[in-house]
Amino acid sequence: MDRDEKFALERAKLEKWARAQLELCGQYVQENSLITAEARGRAGWMLPGRFFIGHLTSKLNPDLSYWVILGPDALQDHIETRLADTARAAARHFVLRWQLHGAQAGTLGKPTAAGEQGTDWQARAADLSSKAEELFAYAEQDPLWPNEVA
Repeated sequence: MDRDEKFALERAKLEKWARAQLELCGQYVQENSLITAEARGRAGWMLPGRFFIGHLTSKLNPDLSYWVILGPDALQDHIETRLADTARAAARHFVLRWQLHGAQAGTLGKPTAAGEQGTDWQARAADLSSKAEELFAYAEQDPLWPNEVA
């Protein structure tokens, strides 16, 4: 297999992954009753295998429009597009939200011992903070956002 064939194969894998993530974004907006009719979607930004930010808009009501983030290193979350003009601005919004939620969760109680029922709020806070820090690091790297102004 030559270099061009390898590149074509990798590109096909990336496109397949991106389509699957966009479908998951569509499922997310429907399951959360954000857009109940048919939606139009596009990829806003992705770090393959880690993060995907999709932009979804209702076909019946263009005022219903959301940025949705998901992926193995992200929490499934959304914001209205009126809160962020670009995927990068949306990423920064998610960072701030996760940091705030992490700080709030950290004040809710002591860590849960193994085998206990309930939520380990300290672990939840640490997870939110970790995901926020990772996404923030990516949001600040201009080369990862070639089509957006910082």
